[in-house]
Amino acid sequence: MTSIRKSDDQSVALLDSPRSVLAMVVCIVIGEGSLISMPFVVGGIVERYDLAEGTAGIVTSLQFITMGLASIIILNIVHRIDRRRWVLVAGVLILLGHGLAIVSSNWTLFLIGRVLTGLGEGTALSIGNATAAGSARPQKAFSILAFTMAITAITIYLFMPSLAKEIGAVAVFYVLTGLAALALPFLIAMPGGRLHSTESSSQTEKVVWWPFPRLLVGIACMFIGINALWAYSERIGFSIGLDIDTIVSAFLATVIFSSLGPVLANFTEKKWGYRTPILIVTLVAGTANFVLATASFKLVFFAGIIVANITFLFLMPTYRAL
Repeated sequence: MTSIRKSDDQSVALLDSPRSVLAMVVCIVIGEGSLISMPFVVGGIVERYDLAEGTAGIVTSLQFITMGLASIIILNIVHRIDRRRWVLVAGVLILLGHGLAIVSSNWTLFLIGRVLTGLGEGTALSIGNATAAGSARPQKAFSILAFTMAITAITIYLFMPSLAKEIGAVAVFYVLTGLAALALPFLIAMPGGRLHSTESSSQTEKVVWWPFPRLLVGIACMFIGINALWAYSERIGFSIGLDIDTIVSAFLATVIFSSLGPVLANFTEKKWGYRTPILIVTLVAGTANFVLATASFKLVFFAGIIVANITFLFLMPTYRAL
């Protein structure tokens, strides 16, 4: 049973240094890029290849399956690999994957690109999350990462409408490629070496494993609940007669307000711990998801998507810290 040794001064200094925090943030930005922009990715696939929404969902599922497989593999070897080297490989894979989506109208090459993107994003996410989990205060680290995601999303949604009008649905892949290219210099500058671990240590807190399966169920339900709707939120907007500018305005409002989620998570953890806030916010999340799924006019659509994403960015750092 491997755990991160908080008592190791070298390990703590490595994990909590400004360079390491920056690298951790950049890992999450490129790892979560497709999730942040998923409504545009699904819409882009539908429009570019003239596919049904369900088929576009299967394509994105392929990407996330490979993302999950890469995450599982990397998390099992993360203490034995050089982080900088593997994150650079991840960045290159993401660049290649989105690049294929830009230049290729060939369906097979596009699918290969989605697989490469999934492998790269899964690798980057695993290393970024492992670094956050080994920091002195995981809840704070994951809250910082969630807040960073919100800021990144604001940037994406500010540029997306004008780009989409100029070059069409493929604009989302240009934005994601640019994001990965901007991240590469920071990844090159990130600290190298391995996360320190120990098999046994009198200084290490005893790890309690019995809640782990329940946490996985909670995380799975949270991700399925909001991400299924998030992926199709652009389509939901179109189905009730909203135009693209109104939908993008809803997305922009969503990512601005959703930055409250990690801030509240960090505050409630210090004041009330985990259980009560998770219970309350999960009930609110379920209600918001229902409102979004059954939205029939603009105000309901805005309310559902904003509240659902605030609760998502509250629960995500909380579950990950646990």
